[in-house]
Amino acid sequence: MSKFRIDTFMSHYPGKGVDTYDEIYEPIKMDDDIPLSVIEVKIDNTSKNISVPRHWHRSIEILLPESGGTQIHEDQGDRKVYPGDFALINSASVHELERADADHIYHGYAIQISYPYLCYLIENFAEITFTHEYLEEDRKKMTDLLCQLIKAYDSNLANRRLIVMTALNRFLSILCNRYMIQKENTIIPNAIDLITNTMHYMSIHVFEVFNAKKTAEAMNVSYGYLSRKFKEVSGFLLGEYATRIRIQKAEAELLGNRHTISEISDICGFANVKSLEREFKKKHHCSPTKWKQEHSSYFMPNNG
Repeated sequence: MSKFRIDTFMSHYPGKGVDTYDEIYEPIKMDDDIPLSVIEVKIDNTSKNISVPRHWHRSIEILLPESGGTQIHEDQGDRKVYPGDFALINSASVHELERADADHIYHGYAIQISYPYLCYLIENFAEITFTHEYLEEDRKKMTDLLCQLIKAYDSNLANRRLIVMTALNRFLSILCNRYMIQKENTIIPNAIDLITNTMHYMSIHVFEVFNAKKTAEAMNVSYGYLSRKFKEVSGFLLGEYATRIRIQKAEAELLGNRHTISEISDICGFANVKSLEREFKKKHHCSPTKWKQEHSSYFMPNNG
């Protein structure tokens, strides 16, 4: 049995251009014995224009295509990556992924490395970033190391962990020795951790009516401090972000076609139906019912 986790984003999200999902923090689930996780990503011709919506990770993510290409949309610009190459996505970089060619199947891997492990290896990791411009010789070496990592990761070799960790550390060694740069206007790591934990807490409690003071108490900080740091790090007010993730969940529930508007209002933590409709109209300029009618054709259930 394969040890890869399977990416289920692709078969459940609307097509690119459908204003449904806002960027959101996505926590990374690590393996028990290795400080990384490998996700197998497949996009076939039946999921045309499907993309992984805008999101970000606290750690770095490495994309390694096996067949077909993928396009990475970031605030800094767009990139494409094809087999025989890799793409590194920096910590806290908001990104979206889609097939580079809508007529071809994409198959590849996303390697997500443990944030605590990177902090252990790399001093002041939260204050650095990595360039995407590599010498051709280094690019080939690093790609080969990632391929070795993937092959060993999915094996049953007795020394599987040793091979994976050796390949990972050699890759990171090249990356840090030659392509590491200092971030500009660095925010203190403790603030980033606080906001990441706050976002995670808010996503878990999305079904409850949002209470900013209760959220601050859960983070063991004052409401004023949390509000100030949350705005500084994320660019959003606490209430704005809470509404974003509730609208996101409401959109998914509407497309799932399992609940009434009233039930969705309760499930998604809105005070009442009027509150849901008011916030929905602010974003989409129409009622939830009308939005559902207009966008249900984009929903593609997973038949696999």
